[in-house]
Amino acid sequence: MARQLNVRRMLLAINKAHSKLNLDALKQKVEQTYGETVAGVFPLSEDLLQLASEGVFCVKYPEHPVSKEFAKVANQIMEG
Repeated sequence: MARQLNVRRMLLAINKAHSKLNLDALKQKVEQTYGETVAGVFPLSEDLLQLASEGVFCVKYPEHPVSKEFAKVANQIMEG
């Protein structure tokens, strides 16, 4: 759909990646398959689920790996 709409810059995100997967290999496979950059790979996180919409996860837990991945993706978007 994004290609049909001539999106200027496309970034992909992988969500709920299982912890037993090789995340770098997963990222490479998705990039090769879709021919687009993967901006971030978000691991499946029970910590995130436990928050249950009781606040902003990245604000409450800025040092958590998921929060750091969000920051990495946000930086790539801003560099655009």
